[in-house]
Amino acid sequence: MIRKVLIVGAGGNLGPSIVQAFLSTPSSFEVSVLTRDARSKSFAGPVKVFETDYSEESLLEAMSGQDAVVSAVGFRAVGQQKKLIDVAIKAGVQRFIPSEFGGDSANPRSTELRPPVFQIKLDILDYLKEREKTGLTWSVLVTGPFFDWGLSSGFLGFDLKKREALIWDDGACRFSTTTLSTVGQAVVKTLQHPDETANRFVYVASFTLSLNDILEALEKSSASRWKVVRTSGEDEIKAGQQSLRDGDLASAIPRLVRAGWYTRGRGGNYGDERELDNALLALPQENLDAVVSELLRPSA
Repeated sequence: MIRKVLIVGAGGNLGPSIVQAFLSTPSSFEVSVLTRDARSKSFAGPVKVFETDYSEESLLEAMSGQDAVVSAVGFRAVGQQKKLIDVAIKAGVQRFIPSEFGGDSANPRSTELRPPVFQIKLDILDYLKEREKTGLTWSVLVTGPFFDWGLSSGFLGFDLKKREALIWDDGACRFSTTTLSTVGQAVVKTLQHPDETANRFVYVASFTLSLNDILEALEKSSASRWKVVRTSGEDEIKAGQQSLRDGDLASAIPRLVRAGWYTRGRGGNYGDERELDNALLALPQENLDAVVSELLRPSA
């Protein structure tokens, strides 16, 4: 039984949603958070905070007695997870959830366009698999892009303030995506089903839809027509690859990551291609119009 959980990377885009999901089930879990600066973090609930300098001694102190470690570290810290895994094994942790939370890394079609800097994520997965013999189990959550964050930040290609949409090709390519709150719940439910989710990829999604579907929902909710700018998937991929050659990762990564969702045959629509774990995890069925309306409310 998994009861004591340590969350690494509780800030950022995803971490708060994971913490909140655990705090919503207080009778099931004891939650701790690992941070470099305990003074900069406050949580609305019974959360124990461990401060670390990422030395083995401080990590071992935080992980001792923990049943599971959930990593939601940012991209730049993904490589540090090998040290977290090593210490987790020493501490006798049962389950490690790495900071994956995105595309389907088990599908070669989903990874072929990823920039080389993403190789570290695949290395972490291999590292976990190689250490199954120690008794440490793992779960990787495949979520697609974070739907609400992606819309509000503009990362999905929609400008909520200007009411503009960037549509790739015909806009009909379907991809799977998950809201932050559902990702958080999926983490909790994964640990509540330890046997069924051990040493495998766990596939969840709030929606499997197209850019056209999102645009339609936005126009319906705002009761207005949006400006549409069209682009070619082929051109976006070429531009992303050129940016990569030029060393411009800030331009390359968004283009090449989106290409995995917005162009066909790359596995972004895993919700169409395989059975999701939503039912196993008893995740809520979400309504696209309701989610979009909530996101538009502050921008209206």
